[in-house]
Amino acid sequence: MAVVWRDKVLSSYNGNIESVMIYDANGTEKVEVPNGVFVTLNGLEGIGREVKKAQLAEDATKEVLLIASPEVVYSGETDLELFVNEAGDVARAFRLADGDVISLTHDLITDPTTLSVGDTLAVGAGGKLAPLAEEAEALIKFVVREDARYELTRTQKAWRFDIVR
Repeated sequence: MAVVWRDKVLSSYNGNIESVMIYDANGTEKVEVPNGVFVTLNGLEGIGREVKKAQLAEDATKEVLLIASPEVVYSGETDLELFVNEAGDVARAFRLADGDVISLTHDLITDPTTLSVGDTLAVGAGGKLAPLAEEAEALIKFVVREDARYELTRTQKAWRFDIVR
């Protein structure tokens, strides 16, 4: 299961956190997602004045937000790696700013086996990160800062990224 860490996210301040209901990339079906995927906003959800409709991002040229809901643990036996944002539940989404730093486990990256420090990624299919071709454009780029090894979880390797806008 995916794990995300907001090492340094400026958007935690100044009202740049959104409450969202997450849909598939087509915007037709509510879906269950782990923290660490990326979404695009698509209007109001219609439940309250602040909950917005969010779709799994697939276009690197659009504004994307990071899903990072608080993992509420009621029992010391619960493993944070099992946390998911349930379909139909409101999740938390963060706007990313230039200079932010995040860490993601490798299952949030489409092809993590080829990553190395300095590589540039962008949002791809399913709201996950994918390598960015040199000629491709992206509104937000994710540059590999370092191999975070198994810092976030015992079972999955992780990577730390600098956000570049």
